Amino acid sequence: MLSILGKVTRWIIYLILALFLLAIGYLTYVLTSNAPTPLPPEEQAVLDQKILGQGEFRYRIRRDKLVVPEEITSTWSNVHGLTLAEDGSIYVTYSTWYGHDENTRALIKFDNNADFLGTLGTKDHAKGEPHGLDGRTEQDGKFYLYHTNNAGRFYKTDTDMNEIWSNNFPESLSMYERGFFNTMKDFYNWAYTNYNNNMIAIPSGYSPCNVAFNPNGKDIYMADCYSGSLVHKFNAENGEYKGLTFGGKGEEANLYNTPHGLIWDIREGRDQLLIADRGNNRLQYTDGDGKTLSVVTDPAIVEPCDFDIWKDYVLIPDLTGHLVVMDENNKVISKINVSEVIGAAGFPHPHDAIFLPNGDIAVGTWFNGSLTYWERLPAEEG
Repeated sequence: MLSILGKVTRWIIYLILALFLLAIGYLTYVLTSNAPTPLPPEEQAVLDQKILGQGEFRYRIRRDKLVVPEEITSTWSNVHGLTLAEDGSIYVTYSTWYGHDENTRALIKFDNNADFLGTLGTKDHAKGEPHGLDGRTEQDGKFYLYHTNNAGRFYKTDTDMNEIWSNNFPESLSMYERGFFNTMKDFYNWAYTNYNNNMIAIPSGYSPCNVAFNPNGKDIYMADCYSGSLVHKFNAENGEYKGLTFGGKGEEANLYNTPHGLIWDIREGRDQLLIADRGNNRLQYTDGDGKTLSVVTDPAIVEPCDFDIWKDYVLIPDLTGHLVVMDENNKVISKINVSEVIGAAGFPHPHDAIFLPNGDIAVGTWFNGSLTYWERLPAEEG
């Protein structure tokens, strides 16, 4: 009897997995069949001349920079993260619609003139859903990349994608449930390799999104945005969990609804962690222990995704279609509606954006993926 029950249970599991894979295949077909259709060249050319933004932060698109080869753009689904190295190099992470082969990659490098240099890493770095990309120059004088992948992967590499440490779904994060699906590593690896990587269910609901660096050089904060709306503290040197988790899902201060991006704000008079509380349409400042110190709201802050800081200014990509620039007092001084130019071609959702050294901006969009360069123009006279 027990033997029969065991066989029945096993076949039920097989059936569930088969239905799951069929659902993945159908969803892939629906999404990819709705890929954006480019506008006629003459219509897009008119849009490309539009000047967006206000005051000292007015922009126009530059189509000759951040150009990506078609073999990449024809298969990517989302452009998720961007970071700028001290030498001006630009790194971009993206995810891919289709199954992976030996040539699949997830990271692109550009030089300090925004010219394409090539892809980095291996097909294994493309597994799951490559999401946040953050980098910094550390005490040894080298620039390092911190990768957050929605499928429970969190790791640090050098700029050649050599792994320094990896902390994927660490046991020390005991607040997450661990059940049957967490033991199926071989199945997930097979599915990531043979099917579209970004439609596989995330084991345990652990979904790393982005990181922020404490100026002390030792601590990093990682936002698990899509599941428990939690923020975890880790050791930058070895990736070990430092025993601090804060947040949780809710509308009150100290709680979040999708803490999607975060950055340590060290502008004059500040030394605080700034968190994009996307689902609550606000920003929250916390101390190093996660206690909320203040909340920032504005009609232009709708679905904030991440941050970049240049001089006294904060740049915020908003998933609803625009970029926000705030001044040293966190007053919104420019709203740059990039979707007016690129949205008609199917790219309406800014997901990450960074200032370049001259004040120009690089923007990556989610669903569908695009990467665009925006040139800063002189302030309007009068």
